[in-house]
Amino acid sequence: MPAPGEPVTESAPEIAPPDSNKELRIEEEKYQTPVGSVPPGFLSALFTAEWERIRNGTASSEIIGPIVMCSGSASHTRKRSVAPRPAPVFATPSLTNVVLEDLRDTDRLFALYHQAMEAKLIGESEAEQLAFFALAQYVIVYGPVNPGGLFRQLLTRKRFQVITQEEEDTAVRRLKRHVYGKTERAVPQAA
Repeated sequence: MPAPGEPVTESAPEIAPPDSNKELRIEEEKYQTPVGSVPPGFLSALFTAEWERIRNGTASSEIIGPIVMCSGSASHTRKRSVAPRPAPVFATPSLTNVVLEDLRDTDRLFALYHQAMEAKLIGESEAEQLAFFALAQYVIVYGPVNPGGLFRQLLTRKRFQVITQEEEDTAVRRLKRHVYGKTERAVPQAA
């Protein structure tokens, strides 16, 4: 203990040298090996090679999947945008693989409606038919990345409360145009 008036000096605890615990070092090295047979830096080399092909004009123009671009800071509130790619249009629409064109084309949507009735996802009344078409209109207006997936989920879970009056009115006009083959006449307004 120091004498009164003498400054107190605290000594820092000694730190063990890095090579003092051989077992710990072996354990650390075990987790530092790359996955599979890919050497470290493989992804960086892959990106560098692709950038060189793009600069030289020898890159492949084939898009294998959607391109997701993130903008903003590294925080968790990023905005995502997906580069558009044409959706494949199948010969017959399928409720198991709904594409945006199925929702936009009235004949294709009718085919989906009949499949939904067979699958007992919706009834055959006019009100339920209108709800089905209005749900499709909701998905078109909402514009999600996966319109078919959203449509299928809303239909399966019977989430018809998301439909607005405007979407229902658009669905009514669409059904009338399909059934009667003409557009609705404008009603003259009283002065």
